[in-house]
Amino acid sequence: MRLSTLVIVLFRVFAVYWMISAVLGLLASIHPIAVYSGIGGRDILYLLSMLTFPGFYLCLGILGWVFAASLSRKAVGQIDPTIELSGVNIEHLYALVILGFGLYFFLDHLSLAIFQISEATMKSRIGITQLGHPEPVQSQLLSHLAPCGIGIVLALFSSKLGKKLATFSP
Repeated sequence: MRLSTLVIVLFRVFAVYWMISAVLGLLASIHPIAVYSGIGGRDILYLLSMLTFPGFYLCLGILGWVFAASLSRKAVGQIDPTIELSGVNIEHLYALVILGFGLYFFLDHLSLAIFQISEATMKSRIGITQLGHPEPVQSQLLSHLAPCGIGIVLALFSSKLGKKLATFSP
């Protein structure tokens, strides 16, 4: 396997990571946008600022995917050595990296999701006034449960996703 192929795999998996970050950023900004629009806010600059983060990562992900091959040629240089990986093909590499990202998303947000679930349960039993948190828990809970769910899906379907992504590789 060529070294440039390994670099393409890494660039494209990071592009998928950036696209997932864009979706998570969009999910996190839905509630503030809805609240702002509900109170009569019509400032387009504020709304655009809420979408800047997801839009940036979406553009970065698309550009990273499209230009992965040319970036790998630049990174590797003119000498593109062959790396001997016995029994490992490009599908396995994609599956391994996707599994790593899935576990990262799941484990990184698991404790915060559990905390948000327990806080939401306590708010429903005790009431908002005793806890002193006026902000809604649903958006915070979604911002931690969504990465956990995406992480589980990535980990469970890493081999299938690896096969799909391998069809797009050179």
